[in-house]
Amino acid sequence: MKLARLTTEATARAARPANRGGEITRDRILDAAERLFSGHGIDGVSMRDLAAEGKTTLALANYHFGSKDGVYRAVFERRIAAVSAARRDGLAQVLGRAGPPASIAEILDAM
Repeated sequence: MKLARLTTEATARAARPANRGGEITRDRILDAAERLFSGHGIDGVSMRDLAAEGKTTLALANYHFGSKDGVYRAVFERRIAAVSAARRDGLAQVLGRAGPPASIAEILDAM
């Protein structure tokens, strides 16, 4: 009976994806933070809320991010690269086109 339980636990562990360096846990917390912050604002969400929504413990949430501000910064950092790239591309298109120089309104729209 004990051997069957150990075999079942080993099979369950093997079926789960590896959580290398806590990446899966970290991503779950960040996904939860995006949902909760967008719905309730940063002041309307606690670290306990983030941990519960991310299906992890408060201790792990604190381990990965240190504080709610740390979670907020990590959410921002995760998304800013794509936003910045899109802004750079739009600006390059407006400034790189032939013809008259771009207006301030066109430059701002590109960003």
